[in-house]
Amino acid sequence: MRVIKAYLGKVHRGHRIRKATRALQEKKDNISKVVNDFEALSIQDKEQVITRVLANHKKDFNLEKHFADADVNKDGKLTAVEFQSYIASQFLPKTLSDSIGHSSMEPPTARQLRLVMLASGIPFIGFGVVDNLIMLTAGDFLETNIRLMLPISIVAAAGLGNCVADVMGLSLGGVIESFARKLGIQDPQLSSTQARMAHVRTISYFSQAIGISFGCLVGMCPLLFMDFDDEDEDEAKEAAKKRYRVRMSAMPSDVMATASD
Repeated sequence: MRVIKAYLGKVHRGHRIRKATRALQEKKDNISKVVNDFEALSIQDKEQVITRVLANHKKDFNLEKHFADADVNKDGKLTAVEFQSYIASQFLPKTLSDSIGHSSMEPPTARQLRLVMLASGIPFIGFGVVDNLIMLTAGDFLETNIRLMLPISIVAAAGLGNCVADVMGLSLGGVIESFARKLGIQDPQLSSTQARMAHVRTISYFSQAIGISFGCLVGMCPLLFMDFDDEDEDEAKEAAKKRYRVRMSAMPSDVMATASD
């Protein structure tokens, strides 16, 4: 009973942590969106936005103080990085605002890239294993049983097995992702700008490709336990019949008549 309670408590804590992480990520994305939308405005629109903010907060809003605090290098100019960093420091917890502050425009560190590789590749190992495992098992079952009623080929059975694997994959996708998160892979803590960088997306793509390729190779393990002796015998008989028909068709007609007599 204690083990069950401890497990349920661990699951509950993990759920709370994931929920809080998602909430912080949404705040981070919202702040990035505000900064990007503000930067996309024209000079006149920016002045109107600032004027409207001042009109709504005449008493408790000191624009000069906020600009002075946001201008880190004290050059009298507020860049997009400084603006986003200041907004994050005002509306997000310090631990998260530090991670998306001035470094949001900088390339990810080597550690972050390693975490991107793990977070992208490991779930796709599970996808590859499940997909090939179900496809081969279902295809062999259909080819063995349906072949007695319908004359389907091995390729058709493989296609039907792939259909079953795809349908099962729709329901198992969330389970695989949840299991991958339980492995304890840390979040790379990338900002939205860093996540859109070309080399980050390239690393993520190749990690997914390598992961699903390795998973497909592991998922071929049912082939080790399948019996192909009967199929080999059938193929040998068919090949012998074809060779016999070819030889008979190549023989002269008088020889065939003599052989038939």
